[in-house]
Amino acid sequence: LNEDLFKRDIETLSANGMKVTSFGESWVEGTVESTKSGVLCTTIPYDDGWTVKVDGAAVETFALGDSLLSFDMQPGSHTISIHFFPKGLVPGIAISVVSLIALLLLVHFVQLRDTGKGFILFLNKPFWNQSKKGDEG
Repeated sequence: LNEDLFKRDIETLSANGMKVTSFGESWVEGTVESTKSGVLCTTIPYDDGWTVKVDGAAVETFALGDSLLSFDMQPGSHTISIHFFPKGLVPGIAISVVSLIALLLLVHFVQLRDTGKGFILFLNKPFWNQSKKGDEG
């Protein structure tokens, strides 16, 4: 390892690095000033859930070295906004809610069949066994 070359490259990379202005558990915002076009490589592990906006416009992200969140930058002064929202979270929640409702209805109707009383009060009369007035004989 050539330490002089390594130090020079680190200084070059650091000179145009992103200055973080604020951050949270799932987002980072900052500014960057670049003298030429290039790739901004973060230390954030790449995942499809990350979205990056440069000056308010969404940009395409990619994994540098199959691991780090990166995106192309143009020269100039820019505001960067990086946010994370897990892919599949909304469909996963919807599937879980529908499954829970189906399970509760199944348990209710099995209990209603076996004991004549379910735990969901407004469904305690079996809809398949209801007789209307005047239908009795």
